[in-house]
Amino acid sequence: MAREIEYQPLSQSRHQIRLLHIRRFVTDHNSPLVCRLEIFDRLECPPYTALCYARGTGHPTAVISLNDRDFSIQASVAMALREICLKKQHPRVFISQICINHQNDREKSYQIRHLRHVYSSATSVIAWLGPAFENSEVLFAHLAQMATMAQSHDWNGLFHSESIDSSDGPPVTAAWQP
Repeated sequence: MAREIEYQPLSQSRHQIRLLHIRRFVTDHNSPLVCRLEIFDRLECPPYTALCYARGTGHPTAVISLNDRDFSIQASVAMALREICLKKQHPRVFISQICINHQNDREKSYQIRHLRHVYSSATSVIAWLGPAFENSEVLFAHLAQMATMAQSHDWNGLFHSESIDSSDGPPVTAAWQP
């Protein structure tokens, strides 16, 4: 049974944050996640990845080892952490579900007000939408095409819509503008 962990207090005057340090990189999707929370002054953090994620049902359905205790997290968060490990990203991750003490209203309020600084200071930011679905690569190919057009200032190319063949399902229409 997963237990609550004891969060060490953060100093607001030093703009401290917690980072999840993945202590043992997983080698597959079934390997246990072994992690520890570390506290850093935000301006003196080592490189880290910030993780945004789709919240899902809100019910914890996965367990990781956190500070030598079992800790319940959402399955989508566990999947995202495993993907980060498998892709050999930075071993330190900011993820609000784990790094913010949601039982402490004062801390939670302060940390949420400063999330833009946490994300802008990260070496990389991952928006985790969940596991890939069949044909989801079609969407990402279009997003990559849109990014290329935007970077080359091809604004005319961004003002259109087109039908995307989804093979097995109904056609999907993508429409966009800047």
